[in-house]
Amino acid sequence: MGRDVKVMKSTQKGEETFVNYIRAADGKRFDYKCTFPPSSDRVIWAAKIEGKWGRWRDTPDDEQVTYEIIGNTLSVTASMTGTNTYTQNDF
Repeated sequence: MGRDVKVMKSTQKGEETFVNYIRAADGKRFDYKCTFPPSSDRVIWAAKIEGKWGRWRDTPDDEQVTYEIIGNTLSVTASMTGTNTYTQNDF
């Protein structure tokens, strides 16, 4: 979501991971949930909008988000915005 991973918080509930952060500029909170389909490198996500969960971003017209873990490096690629790479020290 274009933010420093150090400001993000996450929790796991069943098959879903919930991620949130608070924007420093105005204190507004942003919430997302994601799931990682088995045997896949995809990330399927939804955003909370006005207190309600929006739709899962899982159609061909949505931005495709994938991930790859090699050793201690995580790469996340969004089809419309490119790749970000992180190491364990980034978290």
